Order: sequence, then C-alpha cells, then structure tokens
Amino acid sequence: MNRRLTDWLADVGQMLQTDHVELRRWLVDAAFVVRDDWGHAYARGPAEVKRARQVLGTVDAAALASAVRSVRVAAQSARLARRRAFESRRPSVSA
Repeated sequence: MNRRLTDWLADVGQMLQTDHVELRRWLVDAAFVVRDDWGHAYARGPAEVKRARQVLGTVDAAALASAVRSVRVAAQSARLARRRAFESRRPSVSA
C-alpha cells in the first residue's frame, strides 16, 4: 500500500501536497480503503469497488491510473489552448 501510494503521489497525484501516510489515513477515514484489525492489510472499500465498476467497468488499478492520466492530459491540453487564445487577444507591447 505504501509503495503504491508513494508511486501514485509521484505521478498522477503530484498535485497533492501530502505524503503517503497522510493520504493512506485519509483513504481509510473516508472508507475508500479498509484495513484489517491490525492495520497491516488494506483493500478497496466496498463503495469504491462498486464505483470503480460503474465508472470503469472494472476494478483494475491499471485501468484507473490510465483513466486519470487521460483526464489530466485532456485538462492540460485545454489549459494550453485557453492560454494561447488569451495571449492571442492581448495587445502587443512595443518597446
């Protein structure tokens, strides 16, 4: 779990200003993840398994990561297009 969260934070989750321990606690508190009574084994919470199946048609972690990357790439492209449109409307500054 720690390795996966660390990897995720270094990739698609890099916009979060947190570490894997805080993220893991938040996921457990929000019931996205459940853990055993000793805090050693983790699994997706029942609501998250159902939601992943509805959205992705699967609970495969690679499919989820791929979907997140696709959304991020699309958002970055949209931001770049908006910026270019804005800059093209700005009056030029002459020296």
